[in-house]
Amino acid sequence: MDWYESSGAHALAARSNVTYQELCARAASPGAVLVADERQIELDVPRTGVSLYRFLMLEDVTEDVNLDLAPLAPHFEVLKRILLAYALRNMRVGYVQGHADVVSFLLGATATQPSRVYDEEQVFWIYTVLMERVFPSDFFARMPKLQGFHVDMEVFSRLIQTKLPALASVLEPGDLTVLSSLLASKWFMTVWVGEIPLPALTAYWRYMLTGSPETGSIAHFVMALSLLELASDAIIASVVDNDGDASFGYKVALEHAANVDTETITALLRFNGQKYSLTEASVELLRADIRVNPHFIEQEVCALHGITHFDRSQLEQLHVEFQYIVTTSPDKASGGGINKDVLRQILIRVIPEWPQTSADQLFQVLQPDARGNIDFQRLMLALSVLCRGSVEEKMRLCFDLYDVDKSGFLDVEKMIAMAASLCEIYQNKVSQQASSPPVSRGKKLRACSSDVTHLVSHALRRRSDEDYDDAEATALFERFDRVLPVAFLHKLLRMDVDRDHKLSFKEWYQGALTEPLILRCFEDEMVFPPQHRRRSSRGIMRIMDTDTPTHYQSGGRRRRSNSSDCTNRSPPSPLGPPEKMFSTGELMKRKDSGRISLLSPTSEFQKFSSTIQLSSRQLDVAAKAILPAMPPPPPPPPPHAKFFKRSICEGCTIL
Repeated sequence: MDWYESSGAHALAARSNVTYQELCARAASPGAVLVADERQIELDVPRTGVSLYRFLMLEDVTEDVNLDLAPLAPHFEVLKRILLAYALRNMRVGYVQGHADVVSFLLGATATQPSRVYDEEQVFWIYTVLMERVFPSDFFARMPKLQGFHVDMEVFSRLIQTKLPALASVLEPGDLTVLSSLLASKWFMTVWVGEIPLPALTAYWRYMLTGSPETGSIAHFVMALSLLELASDAIIASVVDNDGDASFGYKVALEHAANVDTETITALLRFNGQKYSLTEASVELLRADIRVNPHFIEQEVCALHGITHFDRSQLEQLHVEFQYIVTTSPDKASGGGINKDVLRQILIRVIPEWPQTSADQLFQVLQPDARGNIDFQRLMLALSVLCRGSVEEKMRLCFDLYDVDKSGFLDVEKMIAMAASLCEIYQNKVSQQASSPPVSRGKKLRACSSDVTHLVSHALRRRSDEDYDDAEATALFERFDRVLPVAFLHKLLRMDVDRDHKLSFKEWYQGALTEPLILRCFEDEMVFPPQHRRRSSRGIMRIMDTDTPTHYQSGGRRRRSNSSDCTNRSPPSPLGPPEKMFSTGELMKRKDSGRISLLSPTSEFQKFSSTIQLSSRQLDVAAKAILPAMPPPPPPPPPHAKFFKRSICEGCTIL
């Protein structure tokens, strides 16, 4: 069976920026994989002896047999490489405990007959399809802990009520929740490896991987409902015989699953796939409805609050907006994420100076899943740096955009691409500031006194409004279009201190701090806090001391001397070296305080607001219908007792 082709793993491997061999090489270096993942893999792999004998050697062994592990040593090394490589590829998931047995099954299922030889790389990409396309991206996530699994567990409970009403009618709501959660933990987390016979397990995986992507993403629900329906008569009889006690229903379902055969599973999956009328879009709507539960929102906010620069209220707002975008997207089967086109639209609203090429590169850096989508957590990590991050964080992100192979260096070709993007960002910033009206409050930090912004602004504003003509500004921009890319490239080449034609992040960061043009690309609309300002009538604000390099000092007219200058005034405290000034978020803040929205300020936001108001009214109506009628208020106390209350001490009356 060629699961590598039919599952789409070959296409995923082809469009990946990093090959399996590169992942293995990087995972072997110290510190590349989290210590907890590496330790757990070292513990779990030697325990897969029984699985390897069953799935790869095709020998029916039990846990009680003393196995000879010597022939399995090469397979142990393969398991370690695959699991470590995936833990490095998907750091949010890492290693899922027990999945060494899942990969062992894949080794046996893809091995050729009769030599039992498998392709290690193909097994890795098939496992990647399982983790990133079949299941949601946060299903096995370590933060928030298994949130996608808990969402699907609730979806499974709702599907039992709608698709298996006879079984749901004999179970109390609490018993139904316990039954669905126990079965989901046993079946979903292991993908039925070790829970059903090998022929039936192979039939299920074939159905999950070789069908359409829409079929594979809901296969675990169809399989779980089919097995539960197969055992529903026995579960109902057990509940009736035990006077409503449903504690044995879980064991009854597991026993029926352990004895199912291949023909039954194949027939059930084919028939019930149509009978239940499940589609990926309908399941995604259920997931989206569950994800807006305050419990799940709180989990997501708590997980992101400590690793981003957003506050809790901002994260809650962005989470609701993100779910609105997902549910209203034309691609209903988005898996709870957004694609490249949606990300590009968001970046245009939030960071308009960014070119489209940088947005596309950011999408690849965020590591989209096998569906080609990124989830809410990855989006927030990126926007946190772009909107509220320090200059160092932004420089790190900019470096990562071009270090696609994670080598830690940029060659000359990548430096050329970076110079072109920096030039475009700079020109966009300049054009935005030149076309905007002058701001009277606060003083902006100027990168250098001969900034092109000053030239273009002067060209645009020296004419009256009725005689406005942008020909001169256009000529200036055409001139800088020819000069700036070369200037940016020369600056990057000068940063290569050791002259090895490779730019490391240390060289990039230290060199960029001394280049005003590059620093301008990473500055926001900065305004100094009030304690660093003076009244406008007292002249230009002094922002740096005499030891600071000249390109960080504010340019402008010198203030005329005044008799009041004779008084002793304490000079403003220096801001320190550029590294400290640009790495702190307290000295300079965005004018909008970093508050952003994922929606456009016109039609999308109006639709979003009307949807939220409608949902609030529906919730209020439902709450009023559920709550009992409020009793009438008690009569007011008599006037003579209004200002007294009774003490617990011998009935003394106290004022």
